[in-house]
Parts: sequence; C-alpha cells; structure tokens
Amino acid sequence: PDNTSDIYCLCFYFVFTVFSTVGFGEIVATTTGERIFCIFLFVAGSSLFGTLLAQLNDILTTLTRESRELDFHMLGYHSFMNAYKVPRSIDKTITQWVRFQFTEEQEDRQKRKVLS
Repeated sequence: PDNTSDIYCLCFYFVFTVFSTVGFGEIVATTTGERIFCIFLFVAGSSLFGTLLAQLNDILTTLTRESRELDFHMLGYHSFMNAYKVPRSIDKTITQWVRFQFTEEQEDRQKRKVLS
C-alpha cells in the first residue's frame, strides 16, 4: 500500500477478516475496493447473524415461558384429580382436553395481541 488510507483499509480488512472468523483462504481481496467491499460484507453478515441469534433466543424464551405456564396449570389440575381420586382413564382423557384448551387459549391471546 502506498498511502495512509490504503494502509488503514488493509488494517481494517485484516481485523474484520480475523474477528469475523472468515479467515484467509486461497481467494483474498487484493485491491482497496475489494477490501472495502469485504469489510461491508463482514459487517452485514455479522449483523444478520446477530439478529438471527436474537430472534432464536426470543423464540426459545417464549416457548420456555409457555411451557412453564402449562406445567403450572397442569400441576393444579393434577392436584385436584389426585385429591378426588379420579380414575386414570378419565384423568388421561381430561388431561388431553385441558392441554388442548390451554394451548388454544394461548393461541387466541397471541392472535388478539397481534391484531390489537
């Protein structure tokens, strides 16, 4: 590199290549324009990856919360069924219905939340 801006571009290219874990393969950027384009792609790719991880985290957190709500709901239900000694066959059928109803209510709440 001949001038200061080319040296800075080369330094940024090196740093972004290393920190984005793309690495130096057989095909490398050789001109300042190529390096600037690669830096842009590194930043865009890292940003997209970060956004996807955040979305995945939100989805898993929501599923975990909903699962805990269902477990808490079912715990009260099972306590009631055990206290009144409901036969297992009836308990199983009612359990399926309670799970179904709880899931439907959650979906309805989500739809109303989205539509409001």
